[in-house]
Amino acid sequence: MSSTPLPDLYAKWMEDALGSELPAEPRATCHDCVMCKGAAPPAEVAREVRFSPNVKCCGYVPLVPNYLVGQIIQDHSDDVQFGRTQLLERLKNRVGATPFGMVVDAHSARIYDRIVAQDQFGRDDSFLCPYYNKDEGLCGIWRHRNAVCSTYFCKYERAALGTRFWLSVRNLLLYVERELATYCVFKLGVDQSAVNELFDANGHPRALKDMHTYLEDDKGRMDNAVARLLWGQWYDKEETFYGACADLVGDLPWSSVLHIVGTQTSVLTNHARQAFERLRTRRVEDVLCMSTFTIESASADDVFIENEYTKFDPLRLSRAVLDALPAFDGRPTVEVMQELGRDKGVVIELSLLHTLIDHQALVPLRGRDVPPIRADRGPVSRHDQLCFFRGFRDSEVESKYSVVDGTAQLEVQCGTTRLTFDEPDLVAFGRNLVVHQNGFRAQDAEHWADPGKTYAWEQVSELLDRLLAAGILQRMP
Repeated sequence: MSSTPLPDLYAKWMEDALGSELPAEPRATCHDCVMCKGAAPPAEVAREVRFSPNVKCCGYVPLVPNYLVGQIIQDHSDDVQFGRTQLLERLKNRVGATPFGMVVDAHSARIYDRIVAQDQFGRDDSFLCPYYNKDEGLCGIWRHRNAVCSTYFCKYERAALGTRFWLSVRNLLLYVERELATYCVFKLGVDQSAVNELFDANGHPRALKDMHTYLEDDKGRMDNAVARLLWGQWYDKEETFYGACADLVGDLPWSSVLHIVGTQTSVLTNHARQAFERLRTRRVEDVLCMSTFTIESASADDVFIENEYTKFDPLRLSRAVLDALPAFDGRPTVEVMQELGRDKGVVIELSLLHTLIDHQALVPLRGRDVPPIRADRGPVSRHDQLCFFRGFRDSEVESKYSVVDGTAQLEVQCGTTRLTFDEPDLVAFGRNLVVHQNGFRAQDAEHWADPGKTYAWEQVSELLDRLLAAGILQRMP
């Protein structure tokens, strides 16, 4: 019997795609949520986040693609009846019901965004997934849950390595869901006016709030005129449409899915296979480097460390081990281990080394990041080639604009590193820094100012020196 945490349909597809049974996640215990156990931790261990047992991680509205909606409607099993009833009620009231699937209504999207902005996800009891059975404390559509719900676990068996694997599976399944749902829409046929609303000019599904004609009341119920536009010939026949979608996808083998969804799946499958291979092996690379993470005090002798993949699962380390990690600077792992034991009296047992690798506190050399032992020092020169430092794990560079007290500012994040450009004349610099994240010549940054302006080299060099010193940028080899 398979121990994979995926629902049957997705488990079959992913095991065919990756060539092996997927790993179990014994720490993902929805029936006895690991995030809700025990009393709240003392203040000194603040990183031990707790969820409310009344909501757990079910404080959002999932997008259920049309073929899964049809499967839920067709499933009369006892354990699906609560979720099925709720789904049919939302369909009757036209809350998020489109030919693409049961999507997130704009009313719920606004509530979710507010909860996340306040860092209350999993703790705000006022907002629940509509398919969550409060009496049983379980998902009402568990057998037919979507890609996000299937691959999201608060604590992963292999920490950051596990997180990165399941993220790759999620990305693959999300793409498959999108393409299969689109396939069903065009196979069954909807009016051209509906196509223009459901999809943007690039062919991507629109969120309801982004549709030109979308209207809903304060309970998320879609305006009837909008519903008629979206459903066209299928208006008042929505259940029949969803059932036909379920029949189209049915129990398709992975080979047929690939035929439908196109070649992009090959790229995403390749990412998942690489992550799967790293997950299946407990290998200590010849060279390891200290990656990036945040540190929070746990006690006088210990700290918690975490990165973007272990927000709910920080690793507790002694300060002695933490202080030893910079020694992993690009030299052979064996040499570093011997030096730590001989010169500093710090012995890192193999089990701890594996844990540090699982949490990606120590990582093998990958990508273009330069290990500290090979990094150039000294002030930046005009001809230096610079790029973001990604922590040896290909962290994504992300940016977000906001307005604070009437002033526009740009927040840039790469892994655990954040920087904010809030001075009006430097926002353009920050924007161009993100644009040129994969490499630029230092002197080119003089021209990153707003149109018609330039930065003085003295200002640019000072900024770049600070970013180099903070480990946000690095010199390219």
